[in-house]
Amino acid sequence: MKALFLDIDGVLNSETDPADFIDPAKVALVNEVCVATGAVVVVSSEWRQDYNMGHDGTTAALRAAGLTAPIHGFTDTQRKMSMTIAGARYGQILRYLREHPDITVHAVIDDSDVLGGRVVRVNGVRGIEDHHAARLIEILGKEPTP
Repeated sequence: MKALFLDIDGVLNSETDPADFIDPAKVALVNEVCVATGAVVVVSSEWRQDYNMGHDGTTAALRAAGLTAPIHGFTDTQRKMSMTIAGARYGQILRYLREHPDITVHAVIDDSDVLGGRVVRVNGVRGIEDHHAARLIEILGKEPTP
């Protein structure tokens, strides 16, 4: 199974258009990646805690913004106070991968300096753009067409 670890704040929104926090055009790029690669989404964002939305509220917000990709799950957001968000996020992703050995290929999209070679970092002001989606597809690998 392929998985896309998805941050929300700074990836699916931009400071240039705050009218809707999750931008459907940015969600469409995530859908494009998942359709092209067969990847599922794993939410790796602190956003669900920052806005007290939990898993259900976060899923509903993503679906309302147009996410059609399957959501496989959510990383654990617990972190030690001494860790940076980026360092903690990397640890959370590694833990999720250990707990889900069915994930054989993964990529991460984030606006933080998450460690690892399968990370596509976006500018938190602009969020995900076409060239980021193309890079994610390259990392995850296209699904063969029937």
